[in-house]
Amino acid sequence: MIFAVYKGNDPKLTQGKIYLGSPAMDSADILDTSTFAVTDDTGCKHQVNRDENKWEFLPQVYAVVVKQFNEFGIGDVTLIEDTTIDSFTKRVFLLPAGWTFRDASYFVLLDRTNVFPGLCVMEGVTGDWKEVLRVDEALWIAVDPDGVQRSLTEFKFAVADGGILTMPFVTCIDDTGEPRLTRGKHYFLSRCDGMWLIEDNTGKKNEYSSARFKMG
Repeated sequence: MIFAVYKGNDPKLTQGKIYLGSPAMDSADILDTSTFAVTDDTGCKHQVNRDENKWEFLPQVYAVVVKQFNEFGIGDVTLIEDTTIDSFTKRVFLLPAGWTFRDASYFVLLDRTNVFPGLCVMEGVTGDWKEVLRVDEALWIAVDPDGVQRSLTEFKFAVADGGILTMPFVTCIDDTGEPRLTRGKHYFLSRCDGMWLIEDNTGKKNEYSSARFKMG
């Protein structure tokens, strides 16, 4: 299988989205390397010619981890170097750099549909949440006014229920003994290095134990 980014205007396909393409077979069931098949946004398969200028092919892509495994935590970013499909179960597997194939449900692939100016990501070193100010064609991002572009692997994403959150909102699950919090209420997370920095009921930012919240 291959990673293919769509650059056309077909309403059944999303511009800037990564699709997983599989090589097509000709009438004699021989592998045809000049074409590949992708499943569009409606679930239908398309036969695509590799020479079409509506597609860009990538050797590797970024992905966010949405299920913890090995040394990867939820929200971590890794490079995906390959993809394959089980011919019997039809399950798709992705290959994170330096590891073995893992079921695709552990990841969300990153592309121009989910990495954009205004998205909030967490700096891996400081734990501070920063707004993405600019994104280049390689998905390197700038989060500071100096405009320095940095790899997505330097950041973490806010994740809930297997998907990416645009803003790092959390839900209070324990307000015991803390009048500045309300169980079930959503709060904005400013930092999560050690104690979480939360904008609470007072409208001010205070530190709380992460055990009082869940992401999303």
